Amino acid sequence: LPNPNHHKVNDAPVDDQNEIPKLQTPFLKVYLFGKFRVFLGDREIYDNRWKSKKAQMIFKYLLYHRSKGYLKKDVLMELLWPEDDPVKTAKRFHVALASLRKTLEPEITRGTPSSYISRSGDAYCIDTGDEGYVDIDNFKEELKLFQITKNTKESIGHLLKAEAIYVGDFLEE
Repeated sequence: LPNPNHHKVNDAPVDDQNEIPKLQTPFLKVYLFGKFRVFLGDREIYDNRWKSKKAQMIFKYLLYHRSKGYLKKDVLMELLWPEDDPVKTAKRFHVALASLRKTLEPEITRGTPSSYISRSGDAYCIDTGDEGYVDIDNFKEELKLFQITKNTKESIGHLLKAEAIYVGDFLEE
């Protein structure tokens, strides 16, 4: 006999079904001024986690140019391995991209889409997440606000915020 006190999930009120916790992907927080630093949420990705310099270069390039949208794989390969054999560089590119995925998401398995690297055909882009932060974006925004703000006190406030963001040369290393 069925237990009258036992409820199926489908019998649960709609509000209760929506309270099932969803896994949240931490946002990326990236500093390009001064020492290059990357955080997944509050956890820093230290230099020793970057197993590939080429993976790090792909990340930096995609991150800096993400406002342009998706960047073609051929452009990235030419940047990393200029004038090399395209067949060899395609293999190297995919190895570097896999290394980048593992750096950002150590638990990711083959065939699982990345939360941070999006692909459209043979083009790629970086997604920092809804609360993502890139210092250079905030720096540019503060300078823009400085230029358009009419109130002198507010204008100077934006300039001081931009100055505080600038902690060293762009990708100083």
